[in-house]
Amino acid sequence: HFTTYYNNSRTLTPELTKFPTALNAQAMWFVETLSPLSLCEHPYTREMFAYLSPQFQLMSRNTLARDLGDLMDKAKLQLNNLLYKQTWVATTADSWSVQRRAFLGMTVHWIDRPSLKRMKATLACRELKVSQTHELLGEVIHDIHQEFGIANKVVATTTDNGANYVAAFDAFGEQKERLVVQEEDEEVLTAQLCDVQGQLDAEDNDSNPHLTLPPHRRCCVHTMNLLATTDINEVVGWSRGHTPWRKATAKVQYLWKLQKQSLIAANQLKTAIKRKWNSYFNSVNVLLEVMSLPEQVEVLTEYRDVMKPVADTLDSLQGEDNAYMGILLPTLLVLKRWLLQDQQRGELFTVLFIFRFGVLFEDQDLLMASALHPSFTPTILARIAPNQANAIKDRIVRELKAMVELFGADQDGVDQDVEEVLRATIHDWKPKQESLSWALFPKDHREAWVDLFIKYNTPLPSSAAVERVFSTAGDIVRPKRTALANASFDKLVFLKGNLNLLGFPTYKGQFEDKQQGAKQERK
Repeated sequence: HFTTYYNNSRTLTPELTKFPTALNAQAMWFVETLSPLSLCEHPYTREMFAYLSPQFQLMSRNTLARDLGDLMDKAKLQLNNLLYKQTWVATTADSWSVQRRAFLGMTVHWIDRPSLKRMKATLACRELKVSQTHELLGEVIHDIHQEFGIANKVVATTTDNGANYVAAFDAFGEQKERLVVQEEDEEVLTAQLCDVQGQLDAEDNDSNPHLTLPPHRRCCVHTMNLLATTDINEVVGWSRGHTPWRKATAKVQYLWKLQKQSLIAANQLKTAIKRKWNSYFNSVNVLLEVMSLPEQVEVLTEYRDVMKPVADTLDSLQGEDNAYMGILLPTLLVLKRWLLQDQQRGELFTVLFIFRFGVLFEDQDLLMASALHPSFTPTILARIAPNQANAIKDRIVRELKAMVELFGADQDGVDQDVEEVLRATIHDWKPKQESLSWALFPKDHREAWVDLFIKYNTPLPSSAAVERVFSTAGDIVRPKRTALANASFDKLVFLKGNLNLLGFPTYKGQFEDKQQGAKQERK
């Protein structure tokens, strides 16, 4: 469409040859900055460009919207082509409400087979027009999986611990007896084993019989956040009724409130944000630098020292580049051992930890993921699940043998029994703390080892990736832009999330490089 702006010129002067690039940069500017499309028709915008280059003709709002639509179609095609080549993918999903509108966002993740690096893309950010029932969430997630052709490739979908998401996957996904935990901001910890599916059978009789969801993974970061915020009320000395703790936390809240009311320009303390994990810990950490009362400093310092490994674990699990599912159980094991070192509260910490995470150490898929990761190998099983070590090793042998026989791989060992070779390999495979690569996997039947690693390590332990999509969405749906159409909203979020992955022209940073150089010269 760009050539239509040159009055159908038959030839382009050297100056005009820059215009297609400039128009492309204009479109990318709207995507990267998430600016309203109407800005291109603002009188001062046009006046500014008229001064800069009288020959340059800005796109109209309608033309820009059309070009962004074409760009989105191209992005979807390329993303579909990428996903078509993958054997296993994982998704994350979460809901978000703002300005009296509700949305469901989804991201997709896979492991690039040659490099073993994690790849990601934004799938959608769809508006939900009605109440977020488990049926609606199940339908939207299923439809998005179908739209991108990955319904039969998703090994797991990670969401938060919301009751509606748990019910959706219990109703339409793999049926398992689940530990139902009272979540969110409850003060009393309760747990009971129940058949959620049985309770929902009556509701699901009229549901779409073809609606199916992949296996469900609860966000471990969300669960750990509950451990660090809700469960600490059970800790002796940190309960809300304990005087030193109550006085210290009341002082913290008072200082934050006082700061918000102040009109004086000055440095501000970090304040806790409910939607941001670790924000309370980080805020208390900063506040300790300015507090002076010994009793309050003592109790908050104790809280900071004990919760620091929890905060560090939260941060590590929120990442994406190295967030292979196999790191989850070893990471939790390290955290558990650290909490046990507290002489006063170690036993209680263990009870709280097991309440939240104990069931994960019995999950065979998670144990498979850890045992197949070169940083841990099957030797980790003796520490995280000694009673299941032999069963997991047998399962690894069975699945590897099936892959070898199915694809006829590595026929140089035809005279040897495949199962015997695999069992010997499991015994000899030692962990190495190096950057992930094919060379770290056993030499015999290496392709099968890599494929099995990808299968079980593709899911994510956290849904933080989709939270970052909502961060982008929050820049779009501001109070003055609440009337933004659903299609335009989804388009901007999709393009913003996928520009780098799909290789579209983006800002190359030449001006940033010059600014950095100027700063260094001034220093």
